Amino acid sequence: ADPHNLPFFDDAFDLAFTARFDEALFPARFAAEMERVVRAGGVCFVLVGECDAYEVREVVRLFRNSRFVSSSNVNLIGIRMTSILMRTTKSSS
Repeated sequence: ADPHNLPFFDDAFDLAFTARFDEALFPARFAAEMERVVRAGGVCFVLVGECDAYEVREVVRLFRNSRFVSSSNVNLIGIRMTSILMRTTKSSS
């Protein structure tokens, strides 16, 4: 599916995950779509190329309806990446 226009209803999932967030053409739109399809209190979990705390904050800033929970550097099939976990803060419908 096009990550900039996900074919799912609003609040359809408890979790949205991507290992390709840093490859998005329009990262703010991608983040908004992830948040749209995740229910209130759900989780957005992204992997990006390994980065520092400043870059993590830049990614988190794109998720306007979520709060930062944690991040850590991980090794995914031999590729060094950073995982970023956020919880949605939007009010339930």
